[in-house]
Amino acid sequence: MKRALCALLLTLVCASAMCGEALPLRGWDQKEGYVYVALGRWPQTAEGDKEPIVWRVLTVEDGAAYLLSEYVLLAHPMHEDYQEYARIGGDFSQTDLCRYLNEDFAAEAFAPGELALLKALEPYGKVFVPDSADVKNERYGLGNVKLNADPTPYARKTRGANGEKDKAHWYWDTGHTHGPYWLRNQSTTNRQAARATKANGTVGYINSAYTDIGVRPAVLLKLDGLAVEGGEGTLESPFTLAVRAE
Repeated sequence: MKRALCALLLTLVCASAMCGEALPLRGWDQKEGYVYVALGRWPQTAEGDKEPIVWRVLTVEDGAAYLLSEYVLLAHPMHEDYQEYARIGGDFSQTDLCRYLNEDFAAEAFAPGELALLKALEPYGKVFVPDSADVKNERYGLGNVKLNADPTPYARKTRGANGEKDKAHWYWDTGHTHGPYWLRNQSTTNRQAARATKANGTVGYINSAYTDIGVRPAVLLKLDGLAVEGGEGTLESPFTLAVRAE
């Protein structure tokens, strides 16, 4: 029911006065910070209840907004066969994680109407993870300790085939209140490893087969024809979107 309602909200023609105005999305601003939007749903509570996915807007360019999940949503290997990962040159488009995000994750997180609003970043598809240049880009408001991201309660509890080792890792034992997440680059010093954020908020590398590294998805949202349907654009009250009347 919730999924159907979410899809309906995005396909309804917006009748409010705001529908005739430009979509008030922008990238990071040093004084104002980020604008946030809600799109899709994913299990996030400790009980596995689905909640709207909150995204921060990194930038708006060429008619699309680059959105990064505010939270680490799950744990998943970059590529289970780390020797194969080395052979494919760390090509993210060929990894297990890329396939998972564009198949299983996308099917569960987004209704068809929502997926239609996303622009593919070729060759990676409509759902991907940021690269190391993105998370170091000061224009996006990122860099150094700003790379940190909290896993959701669901991500911290997630269990898979490897039991305790298959949950989203959290740096509770080092005094940091955040967790690592994958980046889509191969390490330049270890071909069996992908880059990932580390405990101190900087970028390092981790073997591609590790099961407990977090995933912080990213998407490109096509802005043409969209309007704000609700919310204030803050982390606590992100914008919700609707299709704008012509």
